[in-house]
Amino acid sequence: MTFPYMAQPMDEIPLYDLHDKELGTLCQTIVSAAGERCYGVLAFPCGDGRTFQVPLPWAIINFDDRTGRHFANVDHLKLIEAPRFGKSGVAGFDAEFASNVDAAYGLEFPGIESMNDLA
Repeated sequence: MTFPYMAQPMDEIPLYDLHDKELGTLCQTIVSAAGERCYGVLAFPCGDGRTFQVPLPWAIINFDDRTGRHFANVDHLKLIEAPRFGKSGVAGFDAEFASNVDAAYGLEFPGIESMNDLA
């Protein structure tokens, strides 16, 4: 069976909230087995000296042509409460974790049936 997700490095991109406050830096993308970009990995400071890595559904990451910036409709508290990577990092990203990430941002995970259609 093919692992459904794979992390890929990317140029670091600052990510802003809707109030033009920098949330952190997008540092990786997570792509499906079909090669579709599904998630961005946001590295953000949590305020106590630690940096969390939080996957964000790519569907909520937007680009503003006017400012040339990427932004998302999330705030710092949402990021702290959202599912994030533990010690295993991106290696632990699977369909169940993806479903939890999507739910945290009010999205419906496509389900295993859709993933099988893409394989």
